Amino acid sequence: DADQSGLLDKDEILNAVTSDKKVIDFLKDCGNDNLTYLLQPDRLAKALNSLDTSGDGMIDAFEWEAAIETALARKLDERAAARAEAAAKERAELGIGGPKAGGKKKKQRKRPPPWTGGGVELPLLVFGDMPDLNGGTRGNKAQTKKVSGAGARLAAAIEDERAHYGADSEPLVLFTGNSFGASFEGTVTRGDHVVPTVNAMGVYCGGVGASDLDYGFSNLQRVSTACNFPLLMSNVAEARSGKAPAGTQTSRLVTWKGRKVGILAVAASDKLKASGCVEAVSGAAEPVKGFPAPVRVEDEAACVRRV
Repeated sequence: DADQSGLLDKDEILNAVTSDKKVIDFLKDCGNDNLTYLLQPDRLAKALNSLDTSGDGMIDAFEWEAAIETALARKLDERAAARAEAAAKERAELGIGGPKAGGKKKKQRKRPPPWTGGGVELPLLVFGDMPDLNGGTRGNKAQTKKVSGAGARLAAAIEDERAHYGADSEPLVLFTGNSFGASFEGTVTRGDHVVPTVNAMGVYCGGVGASDLDYGFSNLQRVSTACNFPLLMSNVAEARSGKAPAGTQTSRLVTWKGRKVGILAVAASDKLKASGCVEAVSGAAEPVKGFPAPVRVEDEAACVRRV
């Protein structure tokens, strides 16, 4: 960031990756493929698009830090694997076998018993309420991959579940929202810090919670554009047009493992109506002028019955 603007544009990146030796040396062995690809002209455009998660044509500090964290995690994994290999070799040289008889068994993740009723079992992985992703350093003892941070632990747990069920019974992953609003990190990022994490989890679609509107509909539309899956708001519609607001959708119908599944997402109507960031109106006779554009909020149960 030669001009200290906090943003990297294409010309600035092109100049650095072709003439700045310090930058070139770093990218060669940084551990993040998208960063390394910046050194390859035929892959440069694709690499820039991968790094620019907001799609605004610029790489900001949060997007750059996300790329660095990915690279750091890979380096740590490589070093952990090397240490494990060296330890295994040392144990083999000393003639030390596996765990002793009577030793502790690996803790297994608790899963529901297999479905024995009629119909078809459809595994669902549903998560949300994750505005703070730093978390602690201790993961679940049953996780195959040991990682730090709440977001990384959740991603590792989802991969464990996918491996457990296999391709024939792959779980449908859904996101319940309430993660882009006010939080310790969100006061700075306005929800941007959550986007790379949820985008890496293979989410089919997500919902919008009341707290996701802490910074208004314009911020929600910006965040939803950066997500690689659609966001749903089934019980909220623009008062003027009747359409779902901020680039969201009302519902989704998916054919999953040979079965059609309908997906709705309703936000807490009482919290939306009490929010200072939402202009909620009711009744056909009420005026619908104003900025931000007013919306109509439907009771959750009534919405589910209607849709």
